[in-house]
Amino acid sequence: MTACLRPWYPATAWNWAGAAAAPRSRPSRPPRWKPCASWARRSKGDAMELWDAYDRDGRRTGGVLIRGEAIPEGLYHLVSEVLVRHTDGSYLLMKRSRLKPNYPGFYEATAGGSALMGEDSLACARRELREETGLSGISFTEVGRHCSRDTHYVCYLCITDAPRDAVRLQEGETEGFRWVTAEEFHAFTRSGEAISVQVDRWRRYLQQL
Repeated sequence: MTACLRPWYPATAWNWAGAAAAPRSRPSRPPRWKPCASWARRSKGDAMELWDAYDRDGRRTGGVLIRGEAIPEGLYHLVSEVLVRHTDGSYLLMKRSRLKPNYPGFYEATAGGSALMGEDSLACARRELREETGLSGISFTEVGRHCSRDTHYVCYLCITDAPRDAVRLQEGETEGFRWVTAEEFHAFTRSGEAISVQVDRWRRYLQQL
């Protein structure tokens, strides 16, 4: 991760005659420096999202990653994805916000996101499901794992008995939802409407449908 640069102030200022003047705490002009992104956020009082760093085998390294900053080569962060199935057999599809930079307006079959520092994959799955849909589950079953260039994905199937109209949207993340039958869900995953990289991560589970 990029180190934050802070201004350096000399302990001693020099007068025009070349003699040392009394030390002063700051130069007459602001120093030339450029803060990194995390330092700028901290200066504004914004909370930084911190992640645990993992190795290739999915073990915590003890390092800390900062959302929005490049992940160093050889390190990974953890992401949980949750597929929601109702006790009546239907599946939940969430419509991504049109403001999102990746796949805006697409329907996706998962809720999910990055695990915060100290969270394990299951705790992350429960939190992301609650934040993005307002739902809770009566069971969570791990159904797949996938490793990409800098991310470990853990996929869960969540069974819920919540009222189907209890789904809540998250501003900036989702803007719609729909419940589909198992047959419609299977057809969705094979259509151009689905996000292909997500479908690939769910391949093992989908083969059982």
